[in-house]
Amino acid sequence: MINWINIFYWQIIVSLIVFVNSSLFVDISNTPKWMLFTFFVLLYCIYISILLILNRNLNRILKFRIENFSVAIIFTLIFLSLLGIQQFISSDFSYISVKGMYDNPVGLTSTICIGLPYAFFNATNNNKVIRYSSILSIILSSLVVVLSCSRVGILSLIFLFICYLLKLKKYKKLLICVLFFLVPFISLMILKSDSILGRFLIWRCTLSLIADSPIFGHGIGGFESKYMEYQAKYFQLHPDSKYVMVADNTQVPFNEYLHILSDFGVLGLMVILFLIILIFLQYMKYKHNTTTSSAMLSIAVVGIFALFSYPTHYPFTILVLCVSIALILSETHKYFIFPRWLTLCVGVLLLIGSVLTIGYEVKKVYAEIKWKSIAVPQLYSDKTMNKYADLYSSMKDNKYFLYNYAYALFHEKEYAKAELIARKCRDLWADYELEMLLGTISSKRYCYDEAIKYFTNAYYMCPSKFRPLYDIMKIYEKKEKFEYVKYYAEIILNKIEKISSPEVARIKKYAQTIIERMRMI
Repeated sequence: MINWINIFYWQIIVSLIVFVNSSLFVDISNTPKWMLFTFFVLLYCIYISILLILNRNLNRILKFRIENFSVAIIFTLIFLSLLGIQQFISSDFSYISVKGMYDNPVGLTSTICIGLPYAFFNATNNNKVIRYSSILSIILSSLVVVLSCSRVGILSLIFLFICYLLKLKKYKKLLICVLFFLVPFISLMILKSDSILGRFLIWRCTLSLIADSPIFGHGIGGFESKYMEYQAKYFQLHPDSKYVMVADNTQVPFNEYLHILSDFGVLGLMVILFLIILIFLQYMKYKHNTTTSSAMLSIAVVGIFALFSYPTHYPFTILVLCVSIALILSETHKYFIFPRWLTLCVGVLLLIGSVLTIGYEVKKVYAEIKWKSIAVPQLYSDKTMNKYADLYSSMKDNKYFLYNYAYALFHEKEYAKAELIARKCRDLWADYELEMLLGTISSKRYCYDEAIKYFTNAYYMCPSKFRPLYDIMKIYEKKEKFEYVKYYAEIILNKIEKISSPEVARIKKYAQTIIERMRMI
């Protein structure tokens, strides 16, 4: 039975974590979505804790109804798809960016594909409004995924249509759908061959990272703090590698399973796989149930996206995963009875923990908003530096804040403090831009050998870049070591450009001037 009030509640929650962006934050897209999602989870925990304290029957109250949730998903998919179509039409076609309200097309396509199984669930609903809305959402969503040029999105669509049409035994329609989606998929695989090559490089270097701590991993944030060092080591050993032109400043491994292995090792991955197997075994008991089938399909799509992308970076994915797992587990029809003292203790602890966490999150939101208000180079001043210092204690674990703080200090010529903050950032984050900043700070402090070390490391992190070579050449020019100046000038002139730009043209022109000057000596 459709409960429109519950649908309205779900619609508010889903819409806020999909559509809300805010210029109050440095990251206008992901940060507000995650903060809203966190507050919803904490409020839900408070609701559960009150029920436990009052000794209410949780089994009946918390039992999910797929109809209410899935209808909210359908309407969200329609609006999100219309937004994606509008973005495609308004693009100049030289650069198509269909990404909805996300920072990346991955957010849009993962949201659509993960939500689509619930649209398929309602495609035969007795309610005409819901049935036709479901069909409309499927058509619009499929179109937007193709327009977004997302290979993993199209692959997920092929998987969904195969599963759905096989279940209905409509083999002719299945063949037509597969052929329809295979054409753009194969075309994109050919057109984006460089992107595929880049993924191979990332996975290769990630495996080297995992090999150094295979059992327990490198801890939370291990990939971000170490990966670029491994990419630099790879190019130091293989300077003529075919991956040179596709290497970039990488922050994610484009594979969630490798990410788990790098952070938590084989033990962490085994825990995840064990949970997946338990959920699958539970699903197999009720595999002919349309509710569990839709939920399992949604989980499977997350698994497909996780092979080539980073769907768990978006709160919508976590929400749908949790609801899908709850829907599968709720089919057990088992009711659990716990001692009164246990429910009371759990309820009180959960309530206290949730309230304290809300307080912490409010402070975090305030700090993020305050940071955004000063994160503008034109506003840097002594007053701004004092505000950064005040925020440091609450945001010292945020690598982006530390980088921004270090850059602000550098801008204000406080080089010693800038280096100290940048080094702390370096403990959390291996990054090309951070390495360049450290090199520039060292150069300003006349620590030329240290600056060369940083610039060299930055070059090997992204060997298609010209700027590190130029900065090294300039340092040797200051040190009057002209044989090295000539050496780096020749490298710059002989280096192939990945993307032509005014900066590269200026660097090459300066290198040419150096060579001509050397010939005259």
